[in-house]
Amino acid sequence: MTSVSREMTMRLLYHVHTFSSYDSIMRIEDIISHCKKNNITHLAITDHDCIERLEEYKLLCSQQGITLVPGIEYSSKAGDIIGLFVRSKIDTKSPNRILDHIKEEEGIAILPHPYYGHELDLIDFSKIDMIETFNSRCTEEMNEKAVLLCRKHEKVPIVAADAHIKDDLSSALNIYDISLPIVHSIDEIKVVLLSEEPKFETHRIPMRNLYISQIWKGCKQRNFVLIYRNIAKYILNYPSK
Repeated sequence: MTSVSREMTMRLLYHVHTFSSYDSIMRIEDIISHCKKNNITHLAITDHDCIERLEEYKLLCSQQGITLVPGIEYSSKAGDIIGLFVRSKIDTKSPNRILDHIKEEEGIAILPHPYYGHELDLIDFSKIDMIETFNSRCTEEMNEKAVLLCRKHEKVPIVAADAHIKDDLSSALNIYDISLPIVHSIDEIKVVLLSEEPKFETHRIPMRNLYISQIWKGCKQRNFVLIYRNIAKYILNYPSK
């Protein structure tokens, strides 16, 4: 393939969940529609412990001129771990075995929301490539600590929408102004993510979005305690006027 060198802007919407995740209510078609309207060139789907529909999503994205960055958000004993560009799934809760698998697949290992739901002492940071320095569902304090953690371990930063409902999709964007051959290959995207310095657009989502996704999670898992708890939080924090 002959590549053409010209400047381009790669606009990456990273850490997005579809209906395949237990706590998301979004259809891939709605996510793609958002990307088209907002000139997003690259979309990273990271469903919880699931990669089964990524080939389908890749085709749907390509039909709209969007490049899918395939990913998975693993649940581990140390907290969530994201792998980009993995081709197969490993069934384990061991964080280091998950990280080893991502490396064997020549993927990119990312530590999401490090100060939400993680036991960082169990993470081998030598196997981590990137750290989320902003996650729209985390507090300002959590995100500030994540920035310091990223600097301490000299990792590459990335910002995460962590989108579960459509209102979340506008919360974080990674923007790369690059001058490289345009080939949209996996290797090309990896180079950009790991070596180019991006600009970030971010804002935290309202807590009601989190309550909504947790209610949906409770419905899918038939966890009525989770449903009622988050309905109560929603009502208490957002009473009808």
